Amino acid sequence: MALLSACSGERNKGEVTDFKALEYLGQIDQLNDTTFLSDAVFHLTVYGDTLAMADSKQGKVFFCTKDGRLLGSIGRKGEGPGEFLGLKQFVRLDDSTCFMRDTYKNKMAYYTNEHCERELQDREPGYFTRICRLGDDLYFYEKNFGGQLCRMNLGTDSVSFFGHAQDFEFKDITAVRNQRHVVTDGKYLYAARVDRPIVEKYTTEGEWVQTLDLSYMPIFKQIIEEDAIASSNSWPCVGIDIYPVNGKLYYLVGFQIDDKHRGSDKLVVITTDGSQMQVESLHSLSEGWYYSTLAVSGDELYAFEWAQGVMHKYKL
Repeated sequence: MALLSACSGERNKGEVTDFKALEYLGQIDQLNDTTFLSDAVFHLTVYGDTLAMADSKQGKVFFCTKDGRLLGSIGRKGEGPGEFLGLKQFVRLDDSTCFMRDTYKNKMAYYTNEHCERELQDREPGYFTRICRLGDDLYFYEKNFGGQLCRMNLGTDSVSFFGHAQDFEFKDITAVRNQRHVVTDGKYLYAARVDRPIVEKYTTEGEWVQTLDLSYMPIFKQIIEEDAIASSNSWPCVGIDIYPVNGKLYYLVGFQIDDKHRGSDKLVVITTDGSQMQVESLHSLSEGWYYSTLAVSGDELYAFEWAQGVMHKYKL
């Protein structure tokens, strides 16, 4: 399949718009037959042979084998120290330490093994979007009136801002609509918008490199047209999740099925090996499912289906 690339505001010649189905390998039965997961799972991540995921309703990060055997968890539900009411973000800092964020209580916590070592209170509101670590810094998006990306130093807890932002005239709307997932391949940072099928590439110093805009794809046409005439207080959720591995970004996108139904079962594979991001291939997962998060290990893709609360596996 021919590759394509796009810069902001430009369309491509030789556009790729056909989605090819991935081979469905079934549910992870041992995981789905248990009751330790709710239907609010975010940030599915693979660490070696282990799957990790944040369960917002239970206030925990769960760890299990790839065949679904529970290995353990950290965190707990509640309002006390080391407890969460809206856990949606986490990132592993080393073999024993996780950084976890409660987007409801606006607090951050460092967990070592099963113990909360310290908390940071009264942060600006965060969202469900991914966060990443690169060197001594964490990169994420939290509410700021400039709509920029955030960099937090792990040593000092200081936060600085960088990156592009779209101006929506009203600062509150600008702060909310510039939500982005932030991931890294170890060399660059990638920021995927929530309200548009747009991925930005930055250097580790925060300098803009490229914008890949997939708004031209027919599956997004209706949802973008409706958003253009909608109230400024509403917006679509297009960029569901993005996962970096092996020189590629696996971009899970939402779209409009018809006037009443939406789906999040389309996958855009973006290669990052060259100087420019390029779309390598387009895929459909099992039609009609509503996936909230995904992760990739080798030639296998794992995706959590929130409407049924089950984990599915595909062959890439």
